[in-house]
Order: sequence, then C-alpha cells, then structure tokens
Amino acid sequence: MALSCILKSTGKYLDAKNYDPQKHRNDTWDKFVDSPVFYRKDHWRTGTYVRPHFVSQYKGNFPDTKLIFDPEYFKNNQTYSPRESWEHIEGKFYVAEYCLKCASAGLKPDCIEFEHLVKMPSGKYRIIDVAIVMAYGDIFAHEIQLASITPEQLEARSEDYRSIGIDVVWWLGKSANTKANREWHGDYFSRLPPVLLFTETDNASNKEGEASDDDKNNYFISSENIDTITDNYEDDYF
Repeated sequence: MALSCILKSTGKYLDAKNYDPQKHRNDTWDKFVDSPVFYRKDHWRTGTYVRPHFVSQYKGNFPDTKLIFDPEYFKNNQTYSPRESWEHIEGKFYVAEYCLKCASAGLKPDCIEFEHLVKMPSGKYRIIDVAIVMAYGDIFAHEIQLASITPEQLEARSEDYRSIGIDVVWWLGKSANTKANREWHGDYFSRLPPVLLFTETDNASNKEGEASDDDKNNYFISSENIDTITDNYEDDYF
C-alpha cells in the first residue's frame, strides 16, 4: 500500500487524501512499477476505516521497470508487495503534521510529499518517507525508522543523501530506538534524534482516522497516539 501515487495522464504526484473519484478514477498509477493502483479507505479484510491509501495491482516479480532500488526495499525476483505497518504509516502522517506545525505559515502543505523518489549516484533509487520539496529545488528528507537497524546502516544511508545534497532527519522508534543509534545520531548530526513513542488504544473506539495494525488486530494506532521526545530546535527539521 502507499499514501501517494502518480496520475498516468500527467505524471503528477497525488496524495491519497486528495483523491477525487470524478477526476482521478482509472488515472492512478503506481510510482514504482508500471501498474494501476486502486484507491481504498478501509481494510480489505475487515472493512475497518484506515487512512486513505492506494493498493498496487501489480502481482509480478520485482523489478519490471527501469527503476532499481536498494535491497532494503525490494529484492530482485521477489514478488512485489510493498507493505508497511500501520505504525509506520501513522508515523509518516505525524511527521508531516509536525513539520507543518513547526514551520507555521512558512511551509505550504503541498511542499510535503510521501514516498518521494530520489536517484542516487549509483543509479539506484531511494524512497523518502516524508519529503519536504521546496519551490527552489531543495529537498529535506524525513525517515521513520522503526525496524531494527545498526548505526553503520544509518550512516551509510545518511551519506547517500548527503552525496546528492539532501539533509535527512531520522525519527527513531520501537526496535530502532537503541542507545547505540541515539549515540551515533548525536555524534553524526551533533543533536539527538527525535524519538517516536506509540500508544495502543482499544479497538472499541474505532474512530475515523485510526488505523488497524495487521499484526495486532485488536488494537489501533493513529497519529493522535504518537508522542515525540526531542530537544531539537524547530529549524532542525527543514
């Protein structure tokens, strides 16, 4: 699933929350493979309301296009089924909203893009979780890292971004929020990382805007249930 797609007719970016069935039906296309995507706003098994998103219709092996990604995303000859936890998805919404709040009137919502593609010097592509794309061309990357990762991997990915002039902010949470990673971040960026804290709520509330976690069907995670530990200044984020 993805929070964004491209319009096949124009190649322009479309955020799922801006989907209009009258304008966009049969025009939504996967950004990573040559295939249409379907718009959804509920969980296909349970019907539970979730964040509006797009589901790819491509069922073949990856890759099938000229886009080549780092193995962290999709491995060659692996069935293409991009999937993120609902915590990761809600984390992206939280970070986008946080950046808008910090910037106040200085940042327009249309400057923020989910799942932004950038090409690295190696020819491979990276996918930025939340990108702030400025009118003058600068890009600021915000990466939500919840899965286990080492300081060496974080540094390699940070160097990738630096090599093409992109500043990156790592939002650490869950398994990625380790002492070693926090210490590395402090040494590398001269500031501590923002840490995402998730709170699970009982599904009895089932409020619109909350998302069911596939791995814990009796819990909901929403951006309202995320808090941040940070001692950074607001201009550290863009």
